[in-house]
Amino acid sequence: MKNTLCRLIQIFSLLGGVLLFIPILVVAIPFIIFLLLVVQPLNYANATLKRNIRIVPGGNGGISGTLH
Repeated sequence: MKNTLCRLIQIFSLLGGVLLFIPILVVAIPFIIFLLLVVQPLNYANATLKRNIRIVPGGNGGISGTLH
């Protein structure tokens, strides 16, 4: 009887570890997907914007030239 109780405790502790890990996964996976879907297009848009800004003449060129 004691052995089965110990087994049950081990299984429950393992389950507890998994249950603690699940919320982390639930938070992390959408966050990673969000980063991949949102940040990469933003970086791409930033790069294209910078390229477009460089074309615009003004002062010493670049972003500072268009902002001032």
